[in-house]
Amino acid sequence: MLLWLSVLVLAPVSGQFAPAPKPVISLHPPWTIVFEGEAVTLTCHISHFPAAENKKLYQWYLGTEIIREIPGNTLQVRDSGEYRCQTQGSPLSDGVSLTFSSAKLILQAPHSVFEGDSVTLMCRAKVERVDTAWKTRTLYKNYHVLIDLDENSNFHIEHAGLKDNGEYHCTESETHCCSVSSNTIKIQVQELFPRPVLRANPSLATPGNPVILTCETQLSPQKSDIQLSFHFFRDGHILGSSSKSFLKISIPSIVGNEDPPYYWCEARAGTPSVYKRSQKFQIPVQIPVSRPVLTLSTPGAQAVEGDLLTLSCEAKTGSYPIVYQFLHEEVVLRKKKATFGGMVTFHIFLTAEHSGTYSCTADNSLGVQRSQPVSLSVTGEPWAVSPPSLSGSVSPPSRASASSSPPDVLAHTSAVHLFADLGLFRAATSLPPRPLRSQMFSFLTTCPVNPQKHGVLGNQNQSPGAHRCFLSL
Repeated sequence: MLLWLSVLVLAPVSGQFAPAPKPVISLHPPWTIVFEGEAVTLTCHISHFPAAENKKLYQWYLGTEIIREIPGNTLQVRDSGEYRCQTQGSPLSDGVSLTFSSAKLILQAPHSVFEGDSVTLMCRAKVERVDTAWKTRTLYKNYHVLIDLDENSNFHIEHAGLKDNGEYHCTESETHCCSVSSNTIKIQVQELFPRPVLRANPSLATPGNPVILTCETQLSPQKSDIQLSFHFFRDGHILGSSSKSFLKISIPSIVGNEDPPYYWCEARAGTPSVYKRSQKFQIPVQIPVSRPVLTLSTPGAQAVEGDLLTLSCEAKTGSYPIVYQFLHEEVVLRKKKATFGGMVTFHIFLTAEHSGTYSCTADNSLGVQRSQPVSLSVTGEPWAVSPPSLSGSVSPPSRASASSSPPDVLAHTSAVHLFADLGLFRAATSLPPRPLRSQMFSFLTTCPVNPQKHGVLGNQNQSPGAHRCFLSL
C-alpha cells in the first residue's frame, strides 16, 4: 500500500501558468510509526517530469537539512523526523513524519485514508509471545471499546467512510497482571473526489442542435492512479457512460411550452467503490416560434363601419419573450411583446379604409414566422337614425324655487330625467336593426340610448325650451 501526498503549485505550461503537483512521497510499509530498529523505504514521485526517474538527482531532507543527494528516487530510513524530497527544477514536497518507537505496544495505521479505501489497523507488541492464551488485546475508538482483536491483532475497515473518523488506540492486558496502552492515532477519512458538477456548452440550447455535457470533478492527487468512469442521465434515462468526462448529445424537441428535461451525471471509482452524483439541472432551451394564427372578430356576421374589430395573434410554441406585429396591407398597425403564455390582441374601430388583407408575425430572435393572410371587407352603408322619442319625469323643485315657479314651468333647480327610444334601420338593406343600450339620462346631458322599438318614432312629452340630446353610435 502506498501513501501519496501532494499540493498544487503553479508551473509554466506553454507560456502560461497552470497547476503543477509537488513531488509526493510514498511509504513502504505504509505506517508512519514503527519500532526502533525497523526500516521504512521512502519513494519520491515527480509526475510532471518526462525524464526517467533514475537519471535525476534527488535531494532528501530531514527537517530543513539535506541528508542525501542521490540519482535514485528511493531512500531507506531508520530515524524519526519529518522527511521531504525534491529534484532539480521541482518544488519541495510536503513533509512525512515518521516515528521509530521504543514503546512496548504500538497501533499502526496508514497516514492518509480516503473514502472507499480498504484500511488495516495493526496492534503490535515489541515482543510477540508465541503463547497468546493468557493475554487480550482490545481496540478502542474515541476511548470506547470497539472490538476485541483476534490472534492476528488486526482490524479491517472494508470501505472507509465518514463513520470511521475518530481516534483509535489499543491495549494489551495480561491475566492477573497489568495492561499496556498504545499510541493514539487519528483517522480522518479524506474525500476521494468532490461531488461532480455538470455543465453544458453552449449553456443555452436549441432543439436538435448539439450540446457538450461535461461532468467536472478532480481526484485527490494522492489517488491519481484511480480510474474514474462517468455516467450521464436525462430524466432518469442513461445517455452514455465512459472513462471520458464529457458527452455530446442532441437536445430533444420540446412539445408546446413544456418544461425542458433534467440532466445529471455520476462519477464512479471502481476500486474502491465510490460514486457521487451531481445536482440535477435544466439546460435552458430556446424554442423557435411556431407559425402564428391570426383571428379577426367583429360584433356581427359582417364587418360594418363603426364596428369594433378585435385582432388576435398567437404562436402555440416558442420561447418567450415573443414580439408580435399586426399588419394591414404590409403596413404595421401595432407591435406587442408577450413575456408569458397566451395570445395578444389589438382593437380598432372600422372605417371603409380598413378593408383589405391582414396578417401578423411572431419573433423571438430565433426567426420570424408569419400567419396566413386573412381578408376583411368592411360594409360602408350608414345607419339611419330616427328622431328619439323622449319621456321623462321631473324631480320636485328645491325649496328655494318651488314657491315662485308656476305649476306648468320647470324650475331651474328641477332635475328632468328623460328616456329615449331610438328607432334604427339600415337604408337600402334588409339587414335587421342593430341593438343599442337603453339608459336613463339627466336633462341636458349626453344621451347614451338603446332602442327598445324599431321604426320611425316621433318626439313625445318634450319639455319647453331648446334641449339637445347627443347620440353616439
